Amino acid sequence: MKFAEHLSAHVTPEWNSQYIRYDDMKELLAQAIAKAQPFVDDSDNVLREQFFLRVDEHFFQYCEKEATKINTFFAEKLAEAIRRWETLQTEVDHLEQSRRHASRRSEASSTNVAVVNEQNEDGRSSKKRRRSVHAEEQTAVAPLARVLPERLIEKTREKQTKRVQYRKRNDLKLAFSEFYLMLVLLQNYQTLNFTGFRKILKKHDKLFQTTRGEEWR
Repeated sequence: MKFAEHLSAHVTPEWNSQYIRYDDMKELLAQAIAKAQPFVDDSDNVLREQFFLRVDEHFFQYCEKEATKINTFFAEKLAEAIRRWETLQTEVDHLEQSRRHASRRSEASSTNVAVVNEQNEDGRSSKKRRRSVHAEEQTAVAPLARVLPERLIEKTREKQTKRVQYRKRNDLKLAFSEFYLMLVLLQNYQTLNFTGFRKILKKHDKLFQTTRGEEWR
């Protein structure tokens, strides 16, 4: 497959205008060779060289323009990728902090329930010596009635927190996948443009029988 076809098949559509204009540059060289044919036929190397120097002035200006366009676009996308990475890192840190906070809150809640239960046991033991069995049961149920709703509320909060964390975790996984895809596209963009310049400059030197293309690169 020729490079022009390879380039066309692998460009990112949204970035199409930001790639090297390989076909246009190739056409510039073809037109220059066609116009230089009379000098070749006359075997006038001096005139031929002067002609190619004039062509090169225009050709390398075009190369500079394309290189500036590509480098600017790449730098912008790279900066965007860095910003996105920093944002993802911050979100991961926040998610981890939320998870730790929820874990500590759950442990604290369990400890409080254990303390209340222990206090209830102590209260029941003391009241056994002073009250009847019926009065003792009523005293034990009252604190437990207060603890159970609190525990149910805490459990509900924990479940809600876990659901939110699960959604955030899935969102982060998707965001990291998109970020990875962006890096792949950016690397592909860089590789295609580098290859395009290498090939067009090599073609230039071959057609013009010079090394100016290699020197420019």
